Amino acid sequence: MSAAKSSVMIDNVPVSAKGASAWRFVSGTRPNQQVFTVHNEGWEKLKRKMGKAVDLVIENSRTKVTIKQLYILHILPSDSPHRVSFLVSDRRWKWAYALIARDYNMTRRTGDKTLIDAKAVQAPIELGSVVDKYYYKPYSLDNGERWTPRTMIEDVFKQVEELSADRIIESFPLAAKSGNKGDEGGISVQNLMLRDTADVAFARALSMVPGADVYVNKDGKAVVYNAMNMADTKAALREAGLATWDGDRTVSVDRNVIRPEQINVHITREVEILMEYSDDYFGAEYADAGKRDKPYIDNVMPTVDPSTTVRDYDPITDKMTTRTVPQGTFVKFDALLRAWNLLKPDGSMPWTFQTIRLHWLHGDLEGALGAKGLDLDKTGNVANRVAAIRAHFRQTFRVNQRYMERMRDLQAVRVFLLDPVSGTRSPANVWGQACVVPSTKGKLMSSRTKPEEALIYRNVDYYPAEGKNVCETAPGPTRVQILDRDLGIFRLEWISSPYGIIDSFVPCHLVNNDDEAAVPTRDLSEQDKKPMGSGMENEGALNGIFLRSTMKYKVMLTMVPCAPNNTKQFHVQTVHAADIEDQYEGPWMLKDGKGPTLDVFVPASEATARFGWLTDDVAKTTCRRLLGLDSDDPFAAGVRDDPKTTTVDESKNLPGFQFVNEEQEVRGYAKAVAAEALSNYCDGTMGNMATDMTDNPRLRGTVGSVSIVAHPAPSGKVTMVTEFTGQQRRLDRFATLTDGARHLILGIVPFGKGDR
Repeated sequence: MSAAKSSVMIDNVPVSAKGASAWRFVSGTRPNQQVFTVHNEGWEKLKRKMGKAVDLVIENSRTKVTIKQLYILHILPSDSPHRVSFLVSDRRWKWAYALIARDYNMTRRTGDKTLIDAKAVQAPIELGSVVDKYYYKPYSLDNGERWTPRTMIEDVFKQVEELSADRIIESFPLAAKSGNKGDEGGISVQNLMLRDTADVAFARALSMVPGADVYVNKDGKAVVYNAMNMADTKAALREAGLATWDGDRTVSVDRNVIRPEQINVHITREVEILMEYSDDYFGAEYADAGKRDKPYIDNVMPTVDPSTTVRDYDPITDKMTTRTVPQGTFVKFDALLRAWNLLKPDGSMPWTFQTIRLHWLHGDLEGALGAKGLDLDKTGNVANRVAAIRAHFRQTFRVNQRYMERMRDLQAVRVFLLDPVSGTRSPANVWGQACVVPSTKGKLMSSRTKPEEALIYRNVDYYPAEGKNVCETAPGPTRVQILDRDLGIFRLEWISSPYGIIDSFVPCHLVNNDDEAAVPTRDLSEQDKKPMGSGMENEGALNGIFLRSTMKYKVMLTMVPCAPNNTKQFHVQTVHAADIEDQYEGPWMLKDGKGPTLDVFVPASEATARFGWLTDDVAKTTCRRLLGLDSDDPFAAGVRDDPKTTTVDESKNLPGFQFVNEEQEVRGYAKAVAAEALSNYCDGTMGNMATDMTDNPRLRGTVGSVSIVAHPAPSGKVTMVTEFTGQQRRLDRFATLTDGARHLILGIVPFGKGDR
């Protein structure tokens, strides 16, 4: 008995056998479109079906496949006047016509705020950080619950009326073992606004679940499936049957030789650094700059004259240099004061610290430095210079340039993250000395408890005691304002109490004529022995009130090192293939790699390794090593934060520092980055395998496409060609983050309700 002849029919109209006819199942949101040809008499029947759903039936002696929900779009040029060619598309051609307007998990500020406990971050109440509370807007939620990637994709399908029923969610990648079951191993949905046609909207929705894809099956239904499942790929290979010579020889690709067993993830460091200031004008006119390799800061202020010649110490060259600088150049305070002293008006008092300390509180500094009020300053430069002194003396500072040239960034924060949604950090801390000028309220409050101590001014000292770590001492109410990140110039602003008891601060201690701590009192019985107020003095100025000759600051900032000029500037997290394989669905064949170690860099915009200051002496030494100040050889300098070349402690921590975000953020993120990189080295199956047609052609796993081809005479046979790409899809690093790392890195609002 002879076998039945194969045939291809569109809505019961035979397709011309002049050439091969084929239909291809492909993934994505773009439609599959094929050209078919029929004779003229057949076209007379089909042309009435243009724009309407038709069936394509492909049959041979053993199998019959019916492909539904196809559409004839328009005719095309034909090779004969007796035949008509036309374009046939699956239903995805309609997706470009429907508009989808949906919002998912839109965040909002509630108007409520949270005051971060100042004690918890070792800061005074004046510096307590206030962060906004965020929730989701109720209208953008799923009946009060947060949309997950799965429920969001289902909702997008529902928005297209013709697909509201004809859809199947077959499987999602990473659902069972990702550790983020609420997000099905996808990227958390937040602030997703769709104003797109359905094809674009579906693509954006699917991008939230890396590895998920969509195709239209033989029944015309849209199917979302796991395009990363290696087990499904192997099943497709088994079920395809015996291969014929019409296709390639399918091979199993073993990437064992090139697959790395170890991945080093390089992450930008953020490291706290303690900068120190100390001056001593007692017995000398000018302060000492300090040593070139110490983390010191200089008191600086900008020049105000068109040009100024200054002689100053340069820590880069380790020499005294003389240079002429234009207006607006920041120069060390005592060096600029020395230069201005040479330009003082006739009759002016010396431009020295001694003059400043005597007249700062009196309010007549302008008169003392400007020839006692005589109008001899024709250019007005004296007034500008005095204004600069008042604005910057012991208030504006510059980091040692030997340090700054090795920093990529300098930030006025500490490394502790207070709020992952807004990214709020603990403010930079300052330990220093000042004099409080209380308000009337402050004086009255003091007089209630200890009238004898109700002073007009009050010296305060937040500077750590000798031998005591700064982290064991409460910082002062001082805010750091970065003026120039490249030059490392910042300003210290003393902040008045929120309770209204402080009027202002004097940026150092007040002393008597013997440089001993002293402040004005309100005890009139001692008016012959002690001053009653600023500017009040007895004969001989024995009990005057002046600025102290010495001043100290410690400022805790955060730096991003850029030295040494190699990979030592980064923190390294080492991840092995065995550490991450269990996160995936199905056999990925990631272990037993014999390839070289793979090095991967993580942008600082995604994650950083943050190190908090612990022990002063040890941390100072580590900072010098970290910035390469201990060696002129860039390959010998720095800290190699690698378990193979350092001790166990150093591989996890910089000595003297605490690795504050390793467990919650860095480790989980490094594993996600390593998984993304390793996805390129998975084993797989490659080739275009031709077999007999089966009755259920479909896409599974990493299969790229399935085509059914009806060959022309004389063979007339029907084959099914399955394309095995041999390559695993690249896994997005944000899809495998742990819950803790997800909130910290992506800033995801951790609340599930929107009606709180």
